[in-house]
Amino acid sequence: MRHLPPRGQVGEAAEIEQSLATAAVQASYDQGSSGYRRSVLVAQFAEFLRRSSHAQGDSLDLLVHEALKLDQELGDPEFSEFAALADASRELILKGLPQDDPLAQAIDAVHKNAVLRAEITDLARGADRTLLEQLEEENRRLEKKLEELLAERLRAGR
Repeated sequence: MRHLPPRGQVGEAAEIEQSLATAAVQASYDQGSSGYRRSVLVAQFAEFLRRSSHAQGDSLDLLVHEALKLDQELGDPEFSEFAALADASRELILKGLPQDDPLAQAIDAVHKNAVLRAEITDLARGADRTLLEQLEEENRRLEKKLEELLAERLRAGR
């Protein structure tokens, strides 16, 4: 989850990542409003498109099934278009997802470190900064690796 402090309050944007029990998530999703379910489906589809670690292990087939089911309920032309595009692109997306893409893994690692950094910064303002410094060093190493992988990919013309 990404969030900003309420208007008028000082603070930085923060990200929080937390695992949830599948049963709790499904019950919450099923009981949510149609607007909530729409938002969840569109956001998760974006995670699939960017090959996010947040989509690893999730089922694109289930997402498309839920989108088509919600489309019947909503009758919204914009969401109908989304559901149709998600369904039509399913095979291309699954075919284009490499199993072990070092670039995608490096991007995910940098993202996870950014989330962890935000959490540590919030928890350790003014406290022992050793863990934060170690994380920042690891992030510099990952960013360098990411730059190398991107340069390699550009040289190879992929």
